[in-house]
Amino acid sequence: MEQRLKFCRLAAKLSAPETAQGMGLHKDSYWRLEVHCQRMSCSHLVAFCNITQADIGFILHGVSQPPLIPLEGDTIGSRIASLRRQAKLSVRAFNAKCGFPQNSSSVTAWERGRYIPEVRSILTIAKAFHINAASFLAQRCLVESKKRGILD
Repeated sequence: MEQRLKFCRLAAKLSAPETAQGMGLHKDSYWRLEVHCQRMSCSHLVAFCNITQADIGFILHGVSQPPLIPLEGDTIGSRIASLRRQAKLSVRAFNAKCGFPQNSSSVTAWERGRYIPEVRSILTIAKAFHINAASFLAQRCLVESKKRGILD
């Protein structure tokens, strides 16, 4: 994923400082995100894709991508809730399927919009359900990024 981020940034003919500025980050913060990209917030990933015009699915999965599936909701959390309901899983069962600690309250916090998951959590969920992680990050999820002041 790190190489795909760098490839997309360079294909957009942007330097790291220009990309950082477009994302509202300090340039040193951007370098840390590029190196530790799976810890990047989903909002920052969406901002990166908007700045570079990169395909979210390509960044997350590379050339061979699992299928995109339609999920209901305007936010990442509501889409996670939609997937969980479609699978008819409790939060505890969902956590177990994804390999998260069973008593973790993260899924509930994401579904209620208290937190936005990191990219690695979205990738973990997508892998557990054999779907494209970009299913959670469609354009309508920009609302979350705008609310948090990450995008103009």
